[in-house]
Amino acid sequence: MRIPAQCPRCREVDERRQSMYEVSSGKRSHKLDAVYLHEMDAADVHSGKLTLRCEQGHTTVVTLPIPAFELLFDFGCSALLDGYSREAVTSFASSFERFQEFACRFLFARRNLSSEGVDHWWKEVATSSERQMGSYVALWISEFFGHLHCFRGS
Repeated sequence: MRIPAQCPRCREVDERRQSMYEVSSGKRSHKLDAVYLHEMDAADVHSGKLTLRCEQGHTTVVTLPIPAFELLFDFGCSALLDGYSREAVTSFASSFERFQEFACRFLFARRNLSSEGVDHWWKEVATSSERQMGSYVALWISEFFGHLHCFRGS
């Protein structure tokens, strides 16, 4: 997949070249070229590490400081724009599942549940999308709609 990014090595060469020939304009152009994203496995997505290859052949591993669900959503958008609808749907579905995990972990943290407790919960629901969805919906309702009369018993 091609994504818009700038190769750090090419940028470094470009900056050296510009500083040598730069007059006093102070303007620098940092255009985003399309770089190729190598195949990734789940561990790469979870860690946020991407392996990129530019047209000059430079290979760079970058770490993105964003949650996995955002990265997967961006991949889905790129795949959709490139015409890969099946890959886009898969990325969007994975993104939503990772968002549910993120939201549940956040809501558990708000309730001061220990990290061991959260990890135990995740171990129980990790293999089932239905359990993840149920946990998400239950926590969301209890957090944001628990004060409403319609969710309480008579």
